[in-house]
Amino acid sequence: MRTAFGLAVAACLALTACTAAPPIAAPTATPFTAPPTVTPSPSPTLPPAATAFLGLLADRDAAQRSGDPSRMNALIAPDAPQDFRDRELAVAVVISKQHVAAPERRFQALSAAGQLAELDVTELDDQGRIRPIRYFAATVEGRLLLTEPAAASLGQVTVAPSEHFDIRAYPLDERQAAAASALLEDALTRLVARLGEPYRPAARIVVHCDPVAGRGVAPLASAYVTSPEIHFLTSSSMIVSTGAGSDWSRIVVTHELSHVLLFMRGNGPFVLVEGIPLWLTDDRRQAQLDRIVAAGGVWDLDHLVRGPADANEFFAAYAQASSFVRFVAATYGPRAPIDVWELGTSAPFTETFARGAGVPLADAYAAWRASLAR
Repeated sequence: MRTAFGLAVAACLALTACTAAPPIAAPTATPFTAPPTVTPSPSPTLPPAATAFLGLLADRDAAQRSGDPSRMNALIAPDAPQDFRDRELAVAVVISKQHVAAPERRFQALSAAGQLAELDVTELDDQGRIRPIRYFAATVEGRLLLTEPAAASLGQVTVAPSEHFDIRAYPLDERQAAAASALLEDALTRLVARLGEPYRPAARIVVHCDPVAGRGVAPLASAYVTSPEIHFLTSSSMIVSTGAGSDWSRIVVTHELSHVLLFMRGNGPFVLVEGIPLWLTDDRRQAQLDRIVAAGGVWDLDHLVRGPADANEFFAAYAQASSFVRFVAATYGPRAPIDVWELGTSAPFTETFARGAGVPLADAYAAWRASLAR
């Protein structure tokens, strides 16, 4: 059961509504035989199976941007888990409405996971981030179609303890669990050094590596927190400690851990719930913010504080929350966001902001808006 991390987390984890496809009689999947795992050279020669899989992902990109759910459905295996189908359709809804550019995709490895093909890639998104992502596909009647492993096929969860964390993972995610453990320990050291010793957790933190889509998870999420546990969505955003995508992994890990630490000592509305972790990781979403400013789409104060109404406002919400909190820290002092946060359990936000930052919220908002124009 998710705990009340304020309205922001509930809003960010709300799944965009979509209409599920009617049940389809599932043809028998053909066992997939992948070539040995290939690590690319600077100019790799892709195995034919990888080329076919990348073509499927290009078709997915086009279907997402078309706004036509039937095109998206046609690329999903008939017997794919329903949660996976729902999430793919929800992602397509968001991307088609937000006109997000298709990512630049680089092949990393191809392997077989039972009857499924697993393709690991890095994607350069329109925010300039290199993200490591994993996809699964099945061959059905001669066609390669998107799917996800059934939960029952994942095997036994194991627990790998580190100094401060218990990492729970399936065999599929053994390497990701090890990377997460190292990144989490490093992030904890850095966050406590920045926030102060009172933020060091007294109890061990449980971390889940979740390789399959869960019901109710926001379509664009990379991870989420259910106090005091962290869930990394290890297909949507793989956890790697070195190489391409490791910078993004470090941001994701630090962001989610900061949620756990922050909620031990304070509370606040969306603009702080997500804005402070974005500030702590220097995750600026600058390209998105520039587009919002150019279009005259900056939210009013109430909307900024309250956060997104649904998943279609995900990109705008994070870009503006990041910018506002970063502005508050730069203008009113590096402890100002934390001071406001720590007062957040005792009074309304307008009052705690004025006390913690030393300036009325409306004045800070007006100054931030003026800074965007400059």
